[in-house]
Amino acid sequence: MAAGPGPGRVDGTGYAPSSASTNLAGAVVELRRRGAEVNRDDQAQARATLEAAAVELLTAGERRGRGQAAAAEVPDLYRVARPVRTLSPGSGTRLSS
Repeated sequence: MAAGPGPGRVDGTGYAPSSASTNLAGAVVELRRRGAEVNRDDQAQARATLEAAAVELLTAGERRGRGQAAAAEVPDLYRVARPVRTLSPGSGTRLSS
């Protein structure tokens, strides 16, 4: 079965370098959380490889990702915050009515 368009690239295939970097960071955090020893030199080498790949993409003129996100304006923030009336103290994310 062929995979459909994925995240990261303008044509829907591949990852943007920033997404790959985020995934690497998440993998390292999860490996450490599970007790694996992640060598800092190995992590640095992986980051250097990602940086080299990003340079190759730029050199080839390939653009991946969705570009710069639009800035949030104050009315946008009000629109997001309006539905949230109050947070119950000590509950973290539970909403009270």
